[in-house]
Amino acid sequence: MGFKVIIAGGSVSGLSLANMLEKFDIDYVLLEAYPEIAPQVGASIGLLSNGFRILDQIGCYEPIRDISNEFYLKSSIRGPDGKATAENSTANVHHLEHLLGYPSIFIDRQMLLQVLYDNLKYKDRVLTKKRVSRVDLAKGGVQVHTDDGSIFEGDIIVGADGIHSAVRSEMWRLGHEQSPGYFPPDEQSRVPVDTKCIFGISKRPAGLPDRSQQMVHHAGRSYLIVHAPGNRTYWFLFKGTDKTLHGKEIPRYTKDDLEKLAREHLDDNIYDDVTFGTIYKNRIMSTLVPLEEYVFDKWHYNRVITIGDASHKIDPISGQGGNGAIEAAALLVNALADMLEKNPKNPTEAEVVKALSKVHENRHARAKALVSQAHQLQMILTGRSPVSKLVTKFLMPILGDDAFLKVAVPIAAASHRIERLPVPKRLRIVPFDDELPARPIENKLASWAPWLLSVGSLGVLLYQTAQPGSLQNVSHSLKALQGLLQGATTGVATGGLVGLGAAAGNTVETIRLRANLFSTLAIWFAEGSRQGNRLAVLPWPATCAIAYSLFGAKALLPSLGLSTILMGSNNVMGRHVRTDIARSILPSLITGYAIPTVLASLPIQNPILRQAVDVAATLAPVVSTALLKVFPSAIQAVRNLITPSPVKELADEKKDQFKDIYQKKDVAPLKRTYAFAAGVCAVVHVASAIYAGFEAPGSLGGSSAIYGLASVVLSSWLTWDMRARGFLTTKNSLLGGLASAAGSLLLGPGAGLSAFFYWREHVVSGLGDWF
Repeated sequence: MGFKVIIAGGSVSGLSLANMLEKFDIDYVLLEAYPEIAPQVGASIGLLSNGFRILDQIGCYEPIRDISNEFYLKSSIRGPDGKATAENSTANVHHLEHLLGYPSIFIDRQMLLQVLYDNLKYKDRVLTKKRVSRVDLAKGGVQVHTDDGSIFEGDIIVGADGIHSAVRSEMWRLGHEQSPGYFPPDEQSRVPVDTKCIFGISKRPAGLPDRSQQMVHHAGRSYLIVHAPGNRTYWFLFKGTDKTLHGKEIPRYTKDDLEKLAREHLDDNIYDDVTFGTIYKNRIMSTLVPLEEYVFDKWHYNRVITIGDASHKIDPISGQGGNGAIEAAALLVNALADMLEKNPKNPTEAEVVKALSKVHENRHARAKALVSQAHQLQMILTGRSPVSKLVTKFLMPILGDDAFLKVAVPIAAASHRIERLPVPKRLRIVPFDDELPARPIENKLASWAPWLLSVGSLGVLLYQTAQPGSLQNVSHSLKALQGLLQGATTGVATGGLVGLGAAAGNTVETIRLRANLFSTLAIWFAEGSRQGNRLAVLPWPATCAIAYSLFGAKALLPSLGLSTILMGSNNVMGRHVRTDIARSILPSLITGYAIPTVLASLPIQNPILRQAVDVAATLAPVVSTALLKVFPSAIQAVRNLITPSPVKELADEKKDQFKDIYQKKDVAPLKRTYAFAAGVCAVVHVASAIYAGFEAPGSLGGSSAIYGLASVVLSSWLTWDMRARGFLTTKNSLLGGLASAAGSLLLGPGAGLSAFFYWREHVVSGLGDWF
């Protein structure tokens, strides 16, 4: 006989596991306690990209998508008066689908169970009215007893029977009897409850818009209202308990408890004039439950293992409960497939235990993080966190669609899949972690040490290069500009770029610094314009102008490095630069910086013209920053004059924005900018070396040496960051770092740094597409 798995529970994790086992021809029997495999209990489930990827592997994604019908929902955040504090379009679901290949969809839990059941090849292996009552360890396997007197034998038993798991209780009993101390003496008493929840399904009230989703905040409670197929509404009322309840303190709520809690809040505003009472009156069914939140210390003993809610219970507000259960089933089947590949006929007890321990090893830390994150989110949304008002009234409205995506995408990307099954190809730009060129580095020491070293080094360089009086020089230039506009010179000598220090008297050093500054400005403008830096102050182009005014030209690269490391967005999701801005960076720099800088180097004798050129050169970084804001609108206005375009509907504008982001139209102009900057810096570096008497290109002095050191620190940290995120293999990281260093030595640090950012743009933008 082959290896056989006994699954207790026709839950999401149980039926998912059954489907996975069939894909590997592993025998199983599934025991469900209730008469129906997919009963309607009024529960809904949110499916996210991490769960969908696995469901896609077993052929269940498309059926769910078909059932859900319209799932691009318009979402809003609402206050106690039911009025919107922030309204988002359907873009967040579209963004999620484009980023990770799968959307977020709410359906009845019953619908998901039915899809999973219908997808099974061997439905005769699913038995109802079989509640597990006892588990015994037999020689080379397990014996499972059910309430009706049936006995089932297999190699392992999997408890997929929820938070009140009978299998977990039996596992504890066996552990206490056979291996005292293996399990904590009374772990059930540690399980906490801070929130209770009424969830239900209602007929959609007339005043509640179709295809919409509302998150509503009241003092000490919150609501989630979601569109459901069939002109229905899924809804949740979350309310904090008076104190944290543990173990036996946790009640089993009755219908009277449900009615009492519902009546207390019937007048709560949900959507404009729609109250909770309106939704509750239209209910089809509803249930009141305590929300346990806990990750059990140990999930397996001998040949017994628990998965899903039986091993880790997550607050439903995050949507990761069901998705996490699917992940856990995938990890178990991965471990079993690995084990059976080595010993397909009769795995030893040690091999079985080792396989089951892999599930805990690969899932436990992630489960702990998900439980913690969901708890924090629930506390914030129900007004029980010190930062609740800050987040719900200010941050969420400001972030808009990003509020959901910044949380959902990293969590989903770090998920697991069925390793031995292919993943159907879906267009997306953010790869899952297991699709990256290398495994991300999670060691905290390995992450923090380079960060501290880089920040410390750049901080020292900033301190050394910052020039006192830079702001005064800028002020003098502004006064000179005012005088010129009035038709007279002021007598104020501006002398070009501020903060040059000793380099101002050295022609070669000055030329090199000016060329390197072109590279710095190009990089800063690109980094500061990325979508992920929208709310990060330090990388903004405007901050570049402020840094130049305060610290001078020589301090700009250390300032750029610190802003990038401290607040920069270095992930795939935040990489995008609006295409019109990406195309405007180079014209802004040529017009606002390069031309005035070149003119300032000419021997102009006319005093008014001389001062005008000097003022323009002094203010060049500031003017370039301003032009970057002006050029995109100006270019579009000129285009409209030449070729008038029809007025676009909001939907068409959204489509254009999506094309802009997901067709990566910004990559080509960004690469052109980096290539141009690298070319300029390389030509200037080599030519200045020849001018200085065939000085060896690698022989840097003064400001060039400082710039070179800062560029090495920044490029080294960004190379490490790409490796730590899994964007590069270790080999390519080393090759990239060596190539960057060689470029800096041969062609100058400005050219080397621009070339490095060209390569970085190529690496990060090339991670997505089809998987």
